Amino acid sequence: MSISGILPLFDQLPAYRTLLDSLSSKEQLAPLRLPSGARAATLARLYQDHNGPVVLLTGRVDRAVAWQQALDSWLPQSVAATRLPEPTPLPYDRGPWSERTRRERLSILSKLAAPQHPLIPEPPEPPLVITSVRAFLQKTIPLRRFIAATRVLRPGQALDLEKNLDAWQEAGYMPVSVVEEVGQFSRRGGILDIFPLSAPYPVRIELFGDEVETIRYFDPATQRTVSTGNGVRVERIIVPPAREALPSAAQAYAAVWQDEPEAEESGLPSWRDDLPELRAGRSFPNLEFYLPLIYPQPASLLDYLAPETLLVVDDWPELETAVMELLDHADQIANEQPALPPDYPSPLLDWERVRDELRWWQPLVLGEGEAEEGSVARTPLPLSGLADAFEPGPRYGGQVRPLMTQLRQAEQEQETVVVLSRQASRLADLWREDRRSRANGTPLLGTEGDTIYPQESLEEPPPEGSLTFVRGTLAEGFVLVRREDNEILLELLTDAEIFGWNRPVPHRTRQFKPSAPEATFADIQAGDFVVHMEYGIGRFAGLVSRQIGGMEREYLLVQYGNGDTLYVPVHHADRLGKWIGPDDREPNLHRLGEKSWDRAKTRAAQAADELAGELLDLYAAR
Repeated sequence: MSISGILPLFDQLPAYRTLLDSLSSKEQLAPLRLPSGARAATLARLYQDHNGPVVLLTGRVDRAVAWQQALDSWLPQSVAATRLPEPTPLPYDRGPWSERTRRERLSILSKLAAPQHPLIPEPPEPPLVITSVRAFLQKTIPLRRFIAATRVLRPGQALDLEKNLDAWQEAGYMPVSVVEEVGQFSRRGGILDIFPLSAPYPVRIELFGDEVETIRYFDPATQRTVSTGNGVRVERIIVPPAREALPSAAQAYAAVWQDEPEAEESGLPSWRDDLPELRAGRSFPNLEFYLPLIYPQPASLLDYLAPETLLVVDDWPELETAVMELLDHADQIANEQPALPPDYPSPLLDWERVRDELRWWQPLVLGEGEAEEGSVARTPLPLSGLADAFEPGPRYGGQVRPLMTQLRQAEQEQETVVVLSRQASRLADLWREDRRSRANGTPLLGTEGDTIYPQESLEEPPPEGSLTFVRGTLAEGFVLVRREDNEILLELLTDAEIFGWNRPVPHRTRQFKPSAPEATFADIQAGDFVVHMEYGIGRFAGLVSRQIGGMEREYLLVQYGNGDTLYVPVHHADRLGKWIGPDDREPNLHRLGEKSWDRAKTRAAQAADELAGELLDLYAAR
């Protein structure tokens, strides 16, 4: 499912175009403070317009997973966001990394390092990488060691066979008789088989003397040649390291442990059990446990980023909180370990140093920025800012009638609406029935007669003023508004709006600022129609002062029908609100003491009870 067709609507926002200009000129930007529901869409559009690598740093692991799912919905189906996996064991735990974790991490490092390797072609699409704090702070192989351990083979290239086999083993590939899994290689006379981490299939290299004659992919199950889109022959094969902890580096470091005793047969599992493998320079499951030891200056993900990379932070306070929790948890695990290798450092990078590097990169912060003054650039965005273009959508709590009413109103006002839901088919049926009932049985023109069929994807912009149903899921939707003329460009309704009750609250940290009592009604001007909770609709006449009991007090003067007046104390201003009607017609003023306002409130309560009953019946039917 993809709704990437919505993204071109961002081009109609002057604030977004200003943001692009600022990014291209390397200007420092204040945090965007976007609501959470709008961040994935904004990042997806930035990725399309940036034309370079994009790396998103978020706090918790579950947030990284949610980000990947959201971006997969917003990006075209031909583009995929990749997540840098977290190490399988916890920090300080001596355990093996899963094959999937090793492969995906090294694949991402290979893509990010491609612009810095003269023989590695850049991927067809720039990488879009999502990483949590735990994956980001994990120490990794230095970039220069990674590039030096990467081999590129092409037909016609001269090859020193024995030297090449040694290099593969030093890079973490395991010699086997038959290659079946990633990270293995074998030799049979003048034929070399290897399954690189960056390849979709294992590769068979046929030699003619010391020259590479042909390179082909083959199926590990049948051992037969596999044809790719460019034919059977492969013009270039890239062999990156198979481990972030290179066996050759581990072997060199283990030489200083020659006086360490071997593990006792009756003893508990210990790091000393790995000494034979370390000294032999072979790959084994727990090799990554020694990664903090074998590199005097381990690298971070930032070391792999090209200068044109756009670094994005989801929310800085959440990032800091996740870092502190991770470091505290790591210290607790370290204290619980029975024994660690001599001088075993933390497997996590020093946050103080990494934070300074992050600031140097001037990341784009989608949510809130740092709390301390001057830590993040405070240059305000021109205009009103991009965050003002997103409003939370209405919540219907599963009530069908208000939803249909809203869709009818949007149809009349020619607003563009996209309904993204797991229940898209049923909602489309309800909309068709609603249209037929309004037409009194008269056929209406629609998609294929009078039927609106939900789409599986929306990769083209929806027609202006249209209603589109799409099958899928998204955490929440939004209303996209161009603030310059207050035009609604899009209403995106998801299951959160249709079946949820509470409006989402933007995650913003606001400092308390003292305000005058008039601030509550500052948007109400004299002559505006207002609604009092107890007395109904009246006309606001302004702020007046009256002498009561020898003291001067301020009141809000509200005029009602037949010349009735009401003085509302300033400290009761929260009971007064601006009247907003369905059209431009002026409302009828209520009279103080009459029962019409009470009857209107009673009818509203009854209607709410009826809709609640309909909702219960709907859930019971489900």
